[in-house]
Amino acid sequence: MIHPSAVIDESKGAVLIDDMAVIGPMAVIQGPCSIGAHAVVKPHCHITHSVIGPYCKVGGEISVSIFQAYSNKQHYGFVGHSIIGQWVNLGAGTTTSNLKNTYHDVRPIMPWGRETSGLLFLGSMIGDFTRTAIGTMLPTGGIYGVCSHVMSEGLAPSSVRSFVWQPGVVYDRCRAFDTCDAMMQRRGHALSDRHRELLDDVRERDV
Repeated sequence: MIHPSAVIDESKGAVLIDDMAVIGPMAVIQGPCSIGAHAVVKPHCHITHSVIGPYCKVGGEISVSIFQAYSNKQHYGFVGHSIIGQWVNLGAGTTTSNLKNTYHDVRPIMPWGRETSGLLFLGSMIGDFTRTAIGTMLPTGGIYGVCSHVMSEGLAPSSVRSFVWQPGVVYDRCRAFDTCDAMMQRRGHALSDRHRELLDDVRERDV
């Protein structure tokens, strides 16, 4: 369903809107873009050159980014040149930086050290089941693992490993899985044994 007041701009590329997607009042979508099945684009949302996966709920401004299935960014804030995994929740006001003040290539901090991306624009890469607190400010080229909680006073760390509750605190496995399951239950799903195996594999490698 596309609200009559929404703007679908295909002057620079096609806009694909899948079955049962909802485009809210005054939303602007500028192609090339893809909006997945059952996705919800909130009122006044502005999306350019992005992929919004099925069952996502998005608001604010999104540019040149990929949201995989069941991820939420329902409130104000900017996400640009970013890759957002599945079952991610970005708290209200979460904003990514996607351009360095020096206008040099972005050099993200990987677990083994800094890498040169060769990109002038690079926002955040956020793993499955990770959440950000309200008002989170993510630096250019942020790398965030699986099943973590990103929160900070001021600018967030440039890199957070998987299964981190807060800086220096490992996310308890049982509590982490309970949170994942609760998140999925809200959408009519449950954390399967296969999910647990995959998350355990990541936990053993990254914690």
